[in-house]
Amino acid sequence: MNRSQRRRLRTQVSLLAAIRYELSINAVDSVIVHDVTERADVALGTFYNHFDDKAAAIQTLARVDTLILGRHVAEIAAESPDNHRWATATVVVLVQRASVDRVWVASLASLVNAGQFPTAAAMEFLESIPGRTGEIQNQRAWRVQVFVSVMRGMIHHLAAHGFDGSIEERITLGVRSILGGLAVDQDVITAEIEFATAVPLRTEWPDDDETILTDETLHEAVGFVIPSSSETNVTN
Repeated sequence: MNRSQRRRLRTQVSLLAAIRYELSINAVDSVIVHDVTERADVALGTFYNHFDDKAAAIQTLARVDTLILGRHVAEIAAESPDNHRWATATVVVLVQRASVDRVWVASLASLVNAGQFPTAAAMEFLESIPGRTGEIQNQRAWRVQVFVSVMRGMIHHLAAHGFDGSIEERITLGVRSILGGLAVDQDVITAEIEFATAVPLRTEWPDDDETILTDETLHEAVGFVIPSSSETNVTN
């Protein structure tokens, strides 16, 4: 990637960060492109050099955040032989990250409330994770549906009930509620709560903007427009 390409990508990342902040304080319908460009410190025309419209930009952000969240969940759950571990891991990631990044969880809540949560992106990512030997397709499909439903449920829960109680208490409540809703046996729920509360507390998360800048797989997944090296005259 040459200098012009990197500059263009940085502008896209700045715009997405500005949209994330605007979504943390506004509903999707109330986000104004002018406010986004003011926060990103770019001209209004620059926004439309990168995205067709506000909806396209918001969907790009939703896909980015879904894919990044999926990676964090996979770090905890990918080696487990138990499908319900994906539900547990999703609760852990959401509660732990929400405790240190209110903007992130508030912006996700706006997306979920507006029906903008990209189920397709979640499926694309989770189905791309290499399966265990002998794993059957319906198990993988179940994981995708669990990830999607837990994401929605926990975001609503965090947005509605705030952040009262310790992280351990919120994880315990989340796991019990989510797995209970999936009709998991009580002894399994108890074991999953024990596992979830033993996951090391993560107080620092990789910078999403830096991840977007450096991860070429993510570029392809979300359809970033990166000009070829010959397109050096492209306006940011």
